[in-house]
Amino acid sequence: AAWAKDSIINLYNKKIISGKSEKEFCPNDYITREEFVTIAVKAFNKYNPDAALNFTDADGNMWYAPYIASAQEAGIISGNSDGSFGIGALIKREDMAVILYRIAKSNISLESSDTKFNDYDNISDYAKEAVTACSSAGIISGMGDNNFAPKANATRAQAARMIEMLMKEVEK
Repeated sequence: AAWAKDSIINLYNKKIISGKSEKEFCPNDYITREEFVTIAVKAFNKYNPDAALNFTDADGNMWYAPYIASAQEAGIISGNSDGSFGIGALIKREDMAVILYRIAKSNISLESSDTKFNDYDNISDYAKEAVTACSSAGIISGMGDNNFAPKANATRAQAARMIEMLMKEVEK
């Protein structure tokens, strides 16, 4: 994941991300929903230690609890229709786009263009606006052959790159 190396290093130096061990980041490993939300909360200063955790599958004593609660309070996540968050589940690329889009809307104005991925019809309806706007802004990109791969699990490298790209847009 040489294409994400600078993003990973920059976020690591800002104490936004960490490795899976002291010596390994594991950029091509998949990232869970709670791991991605934690990075997003740290990157965009959405942390509120007093936020209430309201998901049926989230343990308030776990490391992720204050980050998920903070993200919910900030309106950047809403969880699943059954009241769960999806603890332990891998995050899909389209769901990362939705979270980034919600963060972006509270910080900057994103303009959508007619940019369409070949697999646009495979993007869930709830994520189409987010994917299009984030793509137009250069925050997210495709996976080759002009495909977005919305249902694919996201990697740690992809998460770091997308978070840093949004941080750059916000800092402009």
